[in-house]
Amino acid sequence: MHAGPGLQGVETLLWAAWVVRAVHLAFGAFIFLGWLAIILGRLAGAGFGRNRLLRAVHLGGIIAVTAFAATGRYCPLTDLEFWMLERGGGPVFAREPFLARLIAAALYPAVPPGLLLALTLLMAVTTIAFWWLIPPDRYRD
Repeated sequence: MHAGPGLQGVETLLWAAWVVRAVHLAFGAFIFLGWLAIILGRLAGAGFGRNRLLRAVHLGGIIAVTAFAATGRYCPLTDLEFWMLERGGGPVFAREPFLARLIAAALYPAVPPGLLLALTLLMAVTTIAFWWLIPPDRYRD
């Protein structure tokens, strides 16, 4: 019978859960700010939204986010965060994804899941369209 992770293990798990949250937030910011950079770069005539490597990583990221949202699954970072919090005895929020909680708390007190899915799909479709409408540079990586 396993007694649990022990005090030092609990502290490590709780600390690690916060690191996962920070990584998750950074990923979400990359997805949203990358989307804005493509649009604003085009409007400003600047090249910062045309970096091929960043655009490819961004496109893959939004496709993954959309796939999770469309299938009703949580992001693996959300699952990892909750697992660490549960094992570490920390507060686990009603199994809502971290970014949904963050967005809901910061911007919209009650974001319906359907609206969040619609916004995610809109961002994915426009990101895919931007690949052709605002193509990345061939030589800038």
